[in-house]
Amino acid sequence: MISIPFKESERERLNKLIEFNILDTPEEEDYDDIVKLASFICGTPISLISLIDDKRQWFKAKVGLAARETPREWAFCAHAIDDKKVLVVNDATKDERFFDNPLVTDSPDIRFYAGFPLITSDNFALGTLCVIDTKPNTLTDNQLFALETLAKQVIKNLELRINSKILANNYLLIQQQAAELTKANKLNKKLISILSHDLRTPLSNLNNYLYLLENDMIDKSENDMILNDMQKGVESTIKLMENLLSWSLSQLEQENLSISKIYPYYIVDDKINIFATQLKSKNINIENNIDKDFTINSDQNIIDFLFRNLISNAIKFSNNNGIDINYKFEKNINKTDNEVDNEIEFVIFEIKDYGVGMSNLVKGNIFNWDVKTTTIGTNKEKGNGFGLIASKELVEKLSGELYFTSEEGVGTSFFIKIPLDYNQIRNNNTNK
Repeated sequence: MISIPFKESERERLNKLIEFNILDTPEEEDYDDIVKLASFICGTPISLISLIDDKRQWFKAKVGLAARETPREWAFCAHAIDDKKVLVVNDATKDERFFDNPLVTDSPDIRFYAGFPLITSDNFALGTLCVIDTKPNTLTDNQLFALETLAKQVIKNLELRINSKILANNYLLIQQQAAELTKANKLNKKLISILSHDLRTPLSNLNNYLYLLENDMIDKSENDMILNDMQKGVESTIKLMENLLSWSLSQLEQENLSISKIYPYYIVDDKINIFATQLKSKNINIENNIDKDFTINSDQNIIDFLFRNLISNAIKFSNNNGIDINYKFEKNINKTDNEVDNEIEFVIFEIKDYGVGMSNLVKGNIFNWDVKTTTIGTNKEKGNGFGLIASKELVEKLSGELYFTSEEGVGTSFFIKIPLDYNQIRNNNTNK
């Protein structure tokens, strides 16, 4: 028996075969029909679509043969793909290449073989379409032409398969890119809206003040009052920029949550220290009722952002009274895809003030990008409403919920409801 040795070009051929992702795939009607037709036209009991890898010949389609694969060194087809032309063996027992081949001396007792190589458009031979008989045989020119035509149809089907897969992948990629572009456009529109409406006013006021000061158009009594107003405007602008930066980064890095163990008490305590001057000037006392040892698994940057914004808002709308930071727990039963009950425990933080409260108009539009409504603070602070909108989106990123209750003249409570352990949410999503 003479086997075909490996050549330097064989690795490229094998790589091309792998690209088609056809090996060990289920039977398919299109290929089954081709081998049935080849066997019928050539009058042979066996017909195969044979693909040759580094160790075996594997049959994508077959008629008249039980085996799904045989060793490469036994393959008649290996000779056909080596020459890249039709191989016809009229009587294998009289051919020095095959007379002692196990496929000749034992089942299926090959005597006659005719195979056309399956040659790709870039000239790689992947295997053959062949017909086999258990007795010596010959084929007419018409039968050989038909077999060659069917072999070309096999390779067309294989190339159509891979091209369709490439097109499908490209389509998915285009869809993803379009979704990302749409998202980026929405983000840009929101940013432009915020910059044009909420940053223009304080910057214009600052520019006007500098002009008046430069031209000696402000006396001392007016200067102190204007400086006080300008300071509030600058503080408001700085807060807006911080909110804007945090929110923009969260939008651009949707999947990049950094989950770790967090002590909410100390985050709140840090905010009390940061706002100490404002708290003192407005005679406000914050009660941090979160247990010092209580922990959650969540994203620290988001939790920090939420408490900073909501505590700042509570201070803005309070005066000569208190703010309470409370927490409680809630369990939700969720159904997974396989209908298994899955219990998720949530923590609900409450930031409660006893300040001016909100009107029905403000409450109805507080999370609306398109309608800017706000309440003037107890010290005439002006807000832009953006911090609450950004906070809501960030809470939802943690699979949570931001909601509130408010009554004019009584006060407002904001509630941050998030998973006690975000890793549980992440694991559930991974297992779906």
